[in-house]
Amino acid sequence: IRFTTFAHFPIMAGLIVTAKPLITLLFSEKWGESVLFFQLMCAAGLLYPLHLLNLNILKVKGRSDLFFRLELIKRVLVVLTIIITYRWGINAMLIGQIAFTLFVYGLNSFYSGMLIGYPTRAQILDVMPSLAFSCLMAGGMFFAGYILRSSNFFVQIAIQALVGAGSYFALHALAKSESLAEIVNLIRQLLVSNLRLRNAMK
Repeated sequence: IRFTTFAHFPIMAGLIVTAKPLITLLFSEKWGESVLFFQLMCAAGLLYPLHLLNLNILKVKGRSDLFFRLELIKRVLVVLTIIITYRWGINAMLIGQIAFTLFVYGLNSFYSGMLIGYPTRAQILDVMPSLAFSCLMAGGMFFAGYILRSSNFFVQIAIQALVGAGSYFALHALAKSESLAEIVNLIRQLLVSNLRLRNAMK
């Protein structure tokens, strides 16, 4: 979970911040009204990998019956959310989906947590550093975009991405986070394995 959210959270946060120049660059200013939709969809997708991981635990533990019931409940909740929010427009529907993902994550993690002794609270504590640093990173990217506004959206996005990546890794390094340590250790192991494989091939 720490490994997945280490990469996923900053990507989603970065897309939310750079949504306007990114969409304008890719699709022109005519698509400007879709910026908020895109940002809300990114916010709703923030917890997507956590959903998958918790559901996979149910499969691994052979609880297909519980998996089926949860999926059935979620389908009903999706329909109810749409029925409740559609009258206020697409923005309300997307906000409803964000609320839905939060509720469903609590539901998924509750049952998977019981099976493996890894409750929701422990999961949240594990991903909190990456979430907090992603929010701080997004603030830095927004500030950089505001200060260095350019008619060249590619340059603006590139600068924001560099600021975001630099600040994100710096925050993790300063905090000596377990997530960064695990990433570095994994890369080191991959490099050592590749080196041994090359030596063996010689």
